[in-house]
Amino acid sequence: MSITLLPADGPVAVVLLQGEITAAEFDPAAAIQHLIDHERVQIVLDCGGLTHVDDEAVGGLLEHLPLIREHGGDLRACALPSLLQGALITALREAGVETFGSRASAVASFARRRRPRLTAHQVGGPRGIVVIALRGVADAPSDSVKALSLILDRMLSAEQIVLDAREVTSLKDETFLGSLLLLDFRFAATGGSLRIVAPRELQVPGLVPGADALLASYATLDAALVGRPLPEVTARGEVQVLHREGVHELRLLGRLGSRERCAELFGALEQLRADRVAPLLLDGAELTDLPRAARHALGVQLRGLSVRGAKVAVVPEGAWFLPPTALSSGPRVHRFEGRQAALAWLRQR
Repeated sequence: MSITLLPADGPVAVVLLQGEITAAEFDPAAAIQHLIDHERVQIVLDCGGLTHVDDEAVGGLLEHLPLIREHGGDLRACALPSLLQGALITALREAGVETFGSRASAVASFARRRRPRLTAHQVGGPRGIVVIALRGVADAPSDSVKALSLILDRMLSAEQIVLDAREVTSLKDETFLGSLLLLDFRFAATGGSLRIVAPRELQVPGLVPGADALLASYATLDAALVGRPLPEVTARGEVQVLHREGVHELRLLGRLGSRERCAELFGALEQLRADRVAPLLLDGAELTDLPRAARHALGVQLRGLSVRGAKVAVVPEGAWFLPPTALSSGPRVHRFEGRQAALAWLRQR
């Protein structure tokens, strides 16, 4: 077995692998930490001299891939011998590691795809408002995890947060977008306000339901800072919470198309979560409007309640206001056409 770090030639670290590599002899932790310490986290594995590598050795290497990406780097592999290509290429690609025919093409791929990861830092703003400036790219969870951590941290103490995303050049990370949607509703449920200023080209219709509307919520920073409201739905809806004979009832009435009505809905759910195992009847028979983002977040909440052991009954059976995944959460979530059948099932021991 031979593992050689070639002399530095630019920012990319080239590691030459030769001979047979087994998990018993191969411990990549120290080598990877050395590269991280020296800020050489764009790594190419040249496999041209490999004659054998076992699955455990590959697994041990890929275990460190999240750490490499957390520091802004990535891993490429090149010149894989034909005898090793099948299983090895499959393992690498499942981990998101790209493979190339030559060392030169692997090294060049970093230059072509180098991009600034998403950064976030707090900047000045009017009294009582936290302004967080976002810059760079968020196309994968590793790009945006630190930015999300800062936003979460500020939500613990702030009442109003404005995200200035005018210098974000790409935003396709579904985890980041989905997290922002859930944070928006939960923050509003506690009286907080999350506003986002984003260029029109960052709207991502269909990537995460409702994300495009959230990103387009304010066109300018000035509008976000003064809290100019979004257009309101004229016919107001209502969220009712009832407690009858050991069953929680959450009734959704009319049009819940505004942020305020959605905030009421998720505020009510937060209160019900305190009693984790109490049965819940979600009655949307008289609901006429609920934004797609709210439907997605509501489905997440219902799945969470069922996982904690609560029985959940949904009325009516069609339940247009929930995503299909929320209605396939196992035997503890059932749909019923009428309230009486739903209550009878919930009260069964």
